[in-house]
Amino acid sequence: MSVLGKLFGKHTIGWWFAGPGLLMLVTWQIAPILIAGFMSIHRWKPIRDRYLGLQHYADLLGEWGPGILFFACLSLLIGGVWLFSQPARALTETFRRSLLAVILVIAGGAALWSRNFLLDAIERFPSLTEKREIRDFKRSTFLDWRGDETEQLTLVAGSASQFLLYSVMLFLVAALIMFLPWGRIQQWGNRVAGAVIVILACLALAVAWQRMLIAGSNDFLASLISTLFYSVATVFTQITLGLIIAFGLYRKIRGEGLFRYLIFLPYITPAVAMATVFSVIFRERSSGLMNQILGWFNIEPMKWLSNETPIMQALFGLEWVGLAGGPTIGLITVVVFGVWSYTGYNAVILLAGLTAIPRDLYEAAEIDGASRWQSFTRITLPLLSPVIFFLVLTGLIGTFQAFNHTFVMFEQTGGRNESLIVASIFVFQELRSGDFGAAAAIGVLLFFLILLITAAQFILAGRRLNSDL
Repeated sequence: MSVLGKLFGKHTIGWWFAGPGLLMLVTWQIAPILIAGFMSIHRWKPIRDRYLGLQHYADLLGEWGPGILFFACLSLLIGGVWLFSQPARALTETFRRSLLAVILVIAGGAALWSRNFLLDAIERFPSLTEKREIRDFKRSTFLDWRGDETEQLTLVAGSASQFLLYSVMLFLVAALIMFLPWGRIQQWGNRVAGAVIVILACLALAVAWQRMLIAGSNDFLASLISTLFYSVATVFTQITLGLIIAFGLYRKIRGEGLFRYLIFLPYITPAVAMATVFSVIFRERSSGLMNQILGWFNIEPMKWLSNETPIMQALFGLEWVGLAGGPTIGLITVVVFGVWSYTGYNAVILLAGLTAIPRDLYEAAEIDGASRWQSFTRITLPLLSPVIFFLVLTGLIGTFQAFNHTFVMFEQTGGRNESLIVASIFVFQELRSGDFGAAAAIGVLLFFLILLITAAQFILAGRRLNSDL
């Protein structure tokens, strides 16, 4: 065969079409991740210095035990939800044994870690115990201690007790999966095992997060919470509103062309310019547009972007913090901008999905006496689920990477409202301070977190999407 025949043969010609895209993927996606991973294991201020290993990750997560357990239990939580959603007779004997092995490994790790908690506490506080011989035990978990010693020992003992309890419960779940007559209980066995795994994973996540807050970077972990609030609130709201708008356009309302242009206009408007306009609209002074509207109803002017009050405290007076307290008023203001910017895009994509659904299905349902709600739940949602899945997937990835408008609105507050610092802004702050290695480590952690969230969506929704299609 000639050289031209080898280059343009039927088995190689496909690579000529896929080659440019593959080259761009390697150059602009894979290579930056590898470079960031290389930078994260060095001291890089702003040029490469000595090798640090995984010290940057230890500084961010505080301790290797809680950090690794956090990601492991997050994966276990996804697995528990998947197991709960599995139909009867979906698990084979091989799968049950593999699941048992994973649970036993996690249970053993939790038990060992809880033992190390107590031993390390005894080593650090010999005055609080008579077991002097354990002083020489090399600590393998705690890299940094803060606050009062007695308070720290109490937290460690409490965490250890909880993990010992979780380990016993995990062993019981393993026994349930392994030894019970699965053929007789498989109608509800998946749901029971899945529910128990989800509960235990959530409890372990809470304890791991507590330890990370004590010894890790509080600023980084707080930025993750702000990112989670912003991402979930923005994606859920904009898809819901986009679906309502798409239905209105699908029903052929008057001025459909103009309305479609108007709702899509925010998506193509420069984000920095519109974020500046939004900052003026939500200005703290009484001259701000939103405060003027509140003045019409005799309501006192509000501090919008700089307001760090959690929503639960603002609405119900509950002084909760963290995830329980909900997003702050300032972060909700940023969410409003995100919803305003991307709702039109979601509406257009959902409208395209609606127009692809055959009208014959609705006519047949109407003849059978189905109501509009039944047609929506039995026809529209199942056939529109691939489009919604695509929007949720891309929306979550985009909001975890959002930077332009969030940074502009954060700077408009003079940097006073730290609840507006999402993960991307925290990376930029590390870059601006010259610590490129720490910024690269944060980027790598965000990459794995987004990868885990993406995999979770495919695992939990993939089977349902395939069945709908």
